[in-house]
Parts: sequence; structure tokens; C-alpha cells
Amino acid sequence: MGFFKGFGGAIGKKASNYNSGGKSGSFFVNEQMVLEKNNEWSTQKGSTSDVPFTSVSEADLDYDNGRIIEGAHWFKLGTGHTAEQLYYKRAMYNNTVDYGMVRVFVGAHNTGPVEEKLNNNINFYNLLVGKKSGGTTGVFSYYGFVESSSIRLYNTNTSGYTGTTRSWGKSGSYVNGPKVMFGGGGAHGIYNTSQNSCSWGNAAGANGAGWNGSTCGGYPNSMQLGIGGSGTANYSTGGTFEFWVRD
Repeated sequence: MGFFKGFGGAIGKKASNYNSGGKSGSFFVNEQMVLEKNNEWSTQKGSTSDVPFTSVSEADLDYDNGRIIEGAHWFKLGTGHTAEQLYYKRAMYNNTVDYGMVRVFVGAHNTGPVEEKLNNNINFYNLLVGKKSGGTTGVFSYYGFVESSSIRLYNTNTSGYTGTTRSWGKSGSYVNGPKVMFGGGGAHGIYNTSQNSCSWGNAAGANGAGWNGSTCGGYPNSMQLGIGGSGTANYSTGGTFEFWVRD
């Protein structure tokens, strides 16, 4: 008898004394695998596109009960979102208790992203944008967190929306712009309310696509990713950035 636990699922083997005619034999069941009447293991939620997690809180519950681990799982976050694999990590921020998030963007300064889920109609309320510190995903030297009171879509929005800043990150220094824009050069990340798409006088509170002193570059392949400072278009560009969301 052998079991394998991976990102979001489990594989079980029928016992060596299994008799297909009489459907008899020795079976072992744990809390992750339940033998159904047709002699197939039930499918762990999030392990296939047919049985995706429909909220991050569902993934949190299964993580806490030992059914899944950090990694890629299938999610369908909203009616317009086609199920896809998203990287899930628990304990990404703390608001009284720890919460998990899913990763929707990974990209380095002035290069194309290695992961981008923009315009896939992913629903979310909470957004975390961070500049990575080291090689571990979800660990930041700087981060910004914006909470929305209404559902948002991770789709192109260079006009932006304004939410509520929260210093709930688990690592790094807090960058506190409350405005969010997606999908543009100088408009992909978190900003202060005076900033517009590649147009502002003060970059304080900005975290994401900015300005290198002569250009904002373009989305997605030449964004000037960095951290804003006080002063006219004052950006410290460089580094790798990640976007995480929670519905």
C-alpha cells in the first residue's frame, strides 16, 4: 500500500488482495482519501481543474487540516474566472489571525514577467505587492497592502481604484499608498492618490511599476519596477516584485 501527498492531491493504490469481481480486499483510508462506492479515491479539492478551490479561505481550511501544502493548486475565483493553477501560500498577512493568499504576478525590473495572471477575471478584495528579499516567494524587503470594501478584478485598470492601506504584511518595510493600478507602464502596483498612470509629482508610497528618470517603460516587458520615495517621480528601481491577492 502506498500513498503520495503532493500539491493539492493524493494517490492511493488498491490492496494486493483486491478482487475486482467481488470488489473486496483490504483498503486503508485517511482523512484526505475516502474510498467511494465505485472503488475510486475521492478527488481532493484544488487538485484538478474539475474540482477547484472557489475561495482562498477554502484552501486555508484544507491547509490547516493537513490536506494540502504550500504550492500550486487549482482555483476558480469568481464566475468569470476559468479554473487555473495559482501558487498558494498560508500566513501571508495577519489581521487578528493569519490568512493565505494566491500569487498572480512575478516580474523583475525592466524585463517581462515570469508569471502574470492579468485579465483572467480573478476576483479579490485584498492585494499585497512586495519587493522580494532573497529567493523565497512571499518574503519581502518592502511591501504594500490595500484592502477593498468591494470585489475587484485583477484586470487591466490604468485609471485605478482607491482602497484602505493596512500594515498586515508578514515581512519587510511597509509602503503605504492606497491607490491601485494594473496593466500599464507606470501603472502596475500600489501608489499614492496623487499618482496617475506614469504621471505624478510625488512618488511617496508607490510600490511597483514606476519611473527611472527618463521613462516609465511599457507593460509588460519594460516596466520600471521599484519603490517610490518622497519627491517628484523619485523611484529606486530594481529588484523582483510579486503580487498576491485574496478574495
